[in-house]
Amino acid sequence: VAGLQIVGLVLVMALLIVPPAAARYWCDRPMQHALLGAAFGAGSAVLGTVVSASAPHLPTGPLIVLAAAAIFVVSLVLGHRRGLFRRRPSDFGYLVLCVNLTQLLKLLVGMKKDYKILSSSQVNT
Repeated sequence: VAGLQIVGLVLVMALLIVPPAAARYWCDRPMQHALLGAAFGAGSAVLGTVVSASAPHLPTGPLIVLAAAAIFVVSLVLGHRRGLFRRRPSDFGYLVLCVNLTQLLKLLVGMKKDYKILSSSQVNT
């Protein structure tokens, strides 16, 4: 019984967090953010319910969360405000890679140089 409550809590938290997080990639103003987050939540609920109704033996809750996650991934990649690929007016519509992604890669490469891998004999001593 406790497992069902935990799963339900995870599904509810996903529906409360994922749609507004996806909306953040598309707009800056709070009212637009709230409306777009609500639209993403409603859209994921409708999409998950339709898929669950059309396919036998698929649970509705997880499909709704998967639909919200798909919207988040699309927003993460294509969001015109903060997405990994975004359009800049000066680039005449070509997709450009964000500086943030380049900085993240440089940080990861730098971290790799700072840490060395210890063998099991070095760890035990």
